[in-house]
Amino acid sequence: MAVVVLSGVGCKTLSRMDVTFEQDALGAAPATYPAPSPPNDVLASYTSTQTTSVVVADPAGGQRLRITPQPSFVSAPDFRKRAILVTSDVFTAGASIRGHLRVRMEGLGQLLIGLRAVNGPNMSDFLGGFSVGNYQASTTRIELLNPFTENGMEGNYPLFTSAGVLASVAGGQVVDIQWSLDQASRSIAASVSGGQSVSTTFAATSNGVAVTPIERLGLWIWLGNPSSNTAAFVDNLSVEEYK
Repeated sequence: MAVVVLSGVGCKTLSRMDVTFEQDALGAAPATYPAPSPPNDVLASYTSTQTTSVVVADPAGGQRLRITPQPSFVSAPDFRKRAILVTSDVFTAGASIRGHLRVRMEGLGQLLIGLRAVNGPNMSDFLGGFSVGNYQASTTRIELLNPFTENGMEGNYPLFTSAGVLASVAGGQVVDIQWSLDQASRSIAASVSGGQSVSTTFAATSNGVAVTPIERLGLWIWLGNPSSNTAAFVDNLSVEEYK
């Protein structure tokens, strides 16, 4: 069953994730507790010998996060590497959930985003996600991903599948991904900049635990298949519940 990406007009909403990087220090890793608070979301940055994530100025105004590969990652690009993960504030039980993120890719490579239920100490496998890929310099392709596992994403083989292409745009173009999650039908739908919606579904039980009702939502971001000139930019990571 498909779920429609809603506009929000006339809905009562509560913010559960609001990461804009506007109050972070330029040239530094993003804050662990993003402002404003509430929402009480938490960000973990995986800056290492593989990736670097720092806050930079956006030429269009404001600030955004830049994710780049380290030389050791460029020379051995087969494994996807974590850049950041953000865990939302607590949802009202059974709430409908929707979110947004803004992305831009420079150079060849792939940015991958996963959505994961966090219920107490337990985490599901990924309920779905997005791929933003520059496979040739002239085009960025954005896809909705079907459910996948952590090992599938971080292993040497791409053990995940596409639910459909959301958009293909000029390389280097800024895109806005809107998505919604309906717990009753266990459905995720997404669109790019108001374009056509694509949907996927997830199982009631994942990683050995019941997925719903979702207590918190984790948003994980990886970099994949980078080259020496790869740079991914992310901004406006938001999640809200609505009714």
